[in-house]
Amino acid sequence: MKTGTKFAIAGASAGAVTAVLPAACGVYLSRKRKPLDCSDMLRAENGKFSTADNRETVLTGIDLSLPEIRCTKDTEVFRGDRKQVFDELASRFGNYGAREIFGRYFENHITKSDVKSIKGLGINCVRIPLSSYLLFRDGKLKKAEPDLSRADKLIEKFRKVGIYTILSLEYVPGFENGKEDLFVYHGRKGLDLRNEAVEIWLKIASHYKGNPAIAAYDILDRGSLGFEQNEDTANFYIRAVKALRDSGDCHIAIIQQRDMTAQQAQRLRDMNTAQGASQRYCSFLEAQSIAKSAGKISQQGTAAFVTNLRPSGLASALELFEGVSLSGIFTGYKGNTGCIYTGSGPLIDLALDTFDSINEKIAESCKASAYSRDKQLENELKTAAENIEFRKVISSPIKIHYSHGKAYSAGI
Repeated sequence: MKTGTKFAIAGASAGAVTAVLPAACGVYLSRKRKPLDCSDMLRAENGKFSTADNRETVLTGIDLSLPEIRCTKDTEVFRGDRKQVFDELASRFGNYGAREIFGRYFENHITKSDVKSIKGLGINCVRIPLSSYLLFRDGKLKKAEPDLSRADKLIEKFRKVGIYTILSLEYVPGFENGKEDLFVYHGRKGLDLRNEAVEIWLKIASHYKGNPAIAAYDILDRGSLGFEQNEDTANFYIRAVKALRDSGDCHIAIIQQRDMTAQQAQRLRDMNTAQGASQRYCSFLEAQSIAKSAGKISQQGTAAFVTNLRPSGLASALELFEGVSLSGIFTGYKGNTGCIYTGSGPLIDLALDTFDSINEKIAESCKASAYSRDKQLENELKTAAENIEFRKVISSPIKIHYSHGKAYSAGI
């Protein structure tokens, strides 16, 4: 036998060839998931989601929304929504300061250990909510580019472990609390606001164009905004999708518009769209209705996606959806209720707490010790994700080094 570096098969006896051949001449699939690449880019067609290399994919994921910030103002309870909390912070610390507080909250909310924990659930998708007042400096949508740096870091962490991201726009101008929803107003003001939302998506899409880690854009989260649907909102969705396609972006666009005319539906045909539904907290009967509706939509050739659902019973709801191979976000990761980790969220005083003390309180509230773990919900989600297959990292054939016919070391 010659000395030097050879494949193990070269020195194997005739009886050992069969056992050695697959290991020596083949490739190895490691336990490590393969990062998402161009072949994983998703599209919606024939009622299903498929990758660029034609693998049918069902997305099962969780929501990464921030738990609500509990607030007082001069020790009195403050009952404003999240945008009003932001405005109060901006009045004290400026627009940059308010965005920085929420940005640090986002970073502390999902840490490196949280990514590892989410990977362990076996899911293949997460939902990241976006709000215009956090994306754009001083709210100047036309003059500024969106600040997506923090989202980028998180998206990349999930991409590396084979997990897709859904980007969901859950706040745009026109939904002021306690006022008429100007966004759906049939007039010039409403049209301007809807055009503004289209421009927001064009800027987001320009940033993520061609990124295979992004599964889809949820154009407008009806579950968060609660707007009534009419002909103007249907036309808004159509214009938003058309603008995205004209820009060259090819990510799936999720549309939360239940009733469209045949003519409107025709305009969206072959434009890589999916029908979305956002119910948040729902009963079993409501979940049953969503599953039934999704089945009909899929049969008609349109992919269906539940953008954010918190069913009263996850296991029973998922059994309904399994029958129609429905993709969706079925629970939250950290939150006040209906999440794998539940907690009360940070408590700050909008008038008395300093910038540093607010950030300290928020960081403390994000620690794992501040949450209770719902093991039953966690196990139900793991069961739902059992059929998900992740591609594995392919290693090179292993070479074994010989000296006088005996193996003394191995390497790649």
